[in-house]
Amino acid sequence: MESDTGFRSGGFFIVDIGSAATVVAFTGVLAYAAACLWFAHRHTRARPKPPARGAAALDRVGFAARDGRARVCGEYLPAPAGRAAVVLVNGRDGRRNRELAQALRIQGLSVLAIDLRGRGGSSAHRGSFGRCERHDVLGAVDYLLERGHPPGRIGVMGSGIGANAVLGAAADEPAIRAVLAEGTGATLDRALRRQWQALPWVTLRAVLRRIAGMQAGVCAGTVAGALWLGPPSGDWAGIFLGLALVAYAAWGLFGSPPTVQPRHEQWMGIAAGAVTGVITAATGVFVIPAVPYLQALKLDKDALIQAMGISFTVSTVALAAGLWLNGGYTAGAASASLLMLLPALAGMALGQRLRGRLSARTFKLCFMVSLALLGAYQAGRGLLGG
Repeated sequence: MESDTGFRSGGFFIVDIGSAATVVAFTGVLAYAAACLWFAHRHTRARPKPPARGAAALDRVGFAARDGRARVCGEYLPAPAGRAAVVLVNGRDGRRNRELAQALRIQGLSVLAIDLRGRGGSSAHRGSFGRCERHDVLGAVDYLLERGHPPGRIGVMGSGIGANAVLGAAADEPAIRAVLAEGTGATLDRALRRQWQALPWVTLRAVLRRIAGMQAGVCAGTVAGALWLGPPSGDWAGIFLGLALVAYAAWGLFGSPPTVQPRHEQWMGIAAGAVTGVITAATGVFVIPAVPYLQALKLDKDALIQAMGISFTVSTVALAAGLWLNGGYTAGAASASLLMLLPALAGMALGQRLRGRLSARTFKLCFMVSLALLGAYQAGRGLLGG
């Protein structure tokens, strides 16, 4: 049985909640996997460059990696009457390696400076953090042996991923008698871990601690407001909310922003969240008074964005739950919401890039102007009757 307000009898209600939790958990796992794949793609994608021309191309050589899966390019600088040789793995600083190669040649060492697979002029393979690249170094050793350099008179040098490659090659090839590995590179798991640590997870706990009461108020206010008021309706609520947004934006641009004392954060957060929840249930907009309250906490730019993202996410989920309970969340609305995720994600990606380039003052100006435009749209839509 289902009542007019959308409540369901015990068993079916529990099944629906369990199904929703399963979908949310599965979506989270997929998002995590997609993020890991994206980070792995960034770290392992090939970085080729155009082949050298003119005088720079005269010393270029090419040979097969020992595993036969890549074509390795490099520059061979033989020293007059020099029998000892060094394989120099090019890093990101190609100019530095050329200078080093010339200096080694002056000291009587023949130098073979190579680009690992996926870099420079070598085959455009994905990187493997040295595991497969060691075969490129071994191919360079084979090239030097063919040129008459005796075993035991060959050394290898590399830094970063190149250091991983030369260490792996030295373990496989007894002809290598000297190894210089400068700053070994990260493995894939370490690179992924470093990327995740670079994301704002470090500040997440501190931000959640300061806004937890507000989020509890948002959930309670939204669900209670949805059951009390029903689906969002009525133009005047939207009009007044839009005017409030415009007024707050003007205050933020030209007035003195408020400040919440730390000792009052807990109860003021719960109150601000509850009011935000009721307004969200009535209008579908969860900006007032949540955003002014978050700004009053004096968070830095990144923490403020994180806090607003948490608040908006909680408000969205709470509003969906409230609409489901009062029968206002239809299949058509769910489909439209899913379609709107695509432009929203594109806007988030663009906003992340812009945020890193904006000063605090410019960021505040853009944010307040955006609130003013949102408020004007909300009020105008209400005055025009939707």
